[in-house]
Parts: sequence; C-alpha cells; structure tokens
Amino acid sequence: MNTKLKIQFVINPISGGKSKKKVLELIEQKMPKNEFEVTIVFTERENHATELTKEAIEAGKDCVVAVGGDGTINEVAQALIGSKTALGIIPYGSGNGLARHLEVYLSPLKAIENLKKFKVTSIDACFINDKPFFCTSGVGFDAYVSSLFAQAGKRGFQTYVKSTLKAFFGYKPEIYTLQTDEGIIEVKAFAITFANASQYGNNAYIAPNANIRDGYIDICILKPFPKWKMPLLGISLFLKLLPKLKYYQSFRVKNVLLKRENAGAVHIDGENLSLGTQLKVSIQPQSLYVVTG
Repeated sequence: MNTKLKIQFVINPISGGKSKKKVLELIEQKMPKNEFEVTIVFTERENHATELTKEAIEAGKDCVVAVGGDGTINEVAQALIGSKTALGIIPYGSGNGLARHLEVYLSPLKAIENLKKFKVTSIDACFINDKPFFCTSGVGFDAYVSSLFAQAGKRGFQTYVKSTLKAFFGYKPEIYTLQTDEGIIEVKAFAITFANASQYGNNAYIAPNANIRDGYIDICILKPFPKWKMPLLGISLFLKLLPKLKYYQSFRVKNVLLKRENAGAVHIDGENLSLGTQLKVSIQPQSLYVVTG
C-alpha cells in the first residue's frame, strides 16, 4: 500500500499582481485525493508564510509549496532549512529568480505536473546578518532600486524598469571594505551582489557561473562606469556577458564581512530592508531540500 504524499500549498494571494484562481483549480484537478494529501493555506501578512511552513513541518508534511514570488519563496524556505521537508515552487512573482535558476516551470500547470514527480535535490542556503537568502542579496544601486520598487505600489517587470531608470542618474557609488579568509579588499562600487543563484530574476544574470550547490557565495562587484555605457551593461546582464566587462569583478567565498560608511538599503531575494554598516554573509551548504525542474 502506497503512502500518500503530504503536500501543503502556501499561497500569497497578492504576489505578482495575479489572481490565484487558476492555480487552485489546477491543484484540485491534477492532484487526486487518492494519491496526495493536499492542504491549501493563504498568507495574510508579512512572515505569515514562515509561520505556516513551521506548522506544516510539525504536521509531518513531505513538501511545502510556495505559490508566489521570490519573497514568498524566501519566507517558506527559511523555515525549511535543516528539515526533511522539501520546498516546492509554483512561480507567481515579478522576477522568479530562484525558480528560473532551478529550471522550475513558469507555467502553473507544468509546475504542478512536475511536483507530482517529486524529484528532490539539496541546495545551499545563504545568510546576511543571519537573514536567509537563496537567490541573491546585495547593496548599492540594486538595493536602492529595490527600495524604490517597494515604494512604487505596483509590481511587475515594467515597474522595475521604471524604478531602475528613476534611480540611475542620481545614484552615487560608495566605498566598501570586504573582509574574507583571503584578506581585505577596499573597493568603490556601483553595486555589490552576493549570489547563491545565477540571476536576480527575469533572466538578468548577475552571476552567470554561480552554482547553487557548490558551498560558495559568488561576490559580484560592479565598479563605477560611464553612464553612457548603461545600455551595454544591461545587454550584458541578460546575455550572461558581464564577466567579460572590465567594470565587473567576481570571486567565491564561504564567508565575508562587508563594511560600509552608512547604514541603508539591502535587497534580499528581491525584497528590500535596511541594515547597518556591517554585513556578515555566510553559507550553509546543502541545507535545503527542493523539488527541481
């Protein structure tokens, strides 16, 4: 007698600005009760997905599926670190960076069909001042754009592009100190990204060679550049060509301490928050089980 797979779907009803009616219908149609024990819950506030996931672990669920964007996925995944319960993803966000890196289907139908196969692997989890991230985190221009995006009141790729253009001409690079096991680096940077996965989302590859299972954090430094070269950087970002530019530098570490003159914006898996002048970044290898594409 086969044991039913116990799956909890955690749905963010507002992620991506899209209705979740279709995914509810697909779950009902494609996950028969004789094969799966399905629970569906909805988030009602910030960090609610984390609370719901902890309850799912205690209830012995085999998988918790995040239905939302990278922010929702982060809230679910952080509760799953170190547990035997796997993370599933049905992408419904603006960028879907982690889903794209893991080659999870963007189509809800295909993502659900793939979940049924239950092919599980383990990936690394990263932390910035003990706050988990699974895709990317960083400071500088990208974090500033993330803060504007959060204030825009409307999600989506077009809003992100507008926020980027609004920020670009007034933004000034800062000086950062990076302390690693290999030594200390002081650098003036337009942006510094800590990458576990290869991209921010929307196939914008900040760390084209990043491996989410190698136990290393890719530090990606974008140095100041002439403003007229912004289109070149934008094209290179989407064509995985940033490493070929002289304004780009990257290396891999297991731990790093970043120091900056002023506290301010930090982006974590696409979400914005404010942190202090010292940021400790670390990695916990192979600590999260995830259903892949």
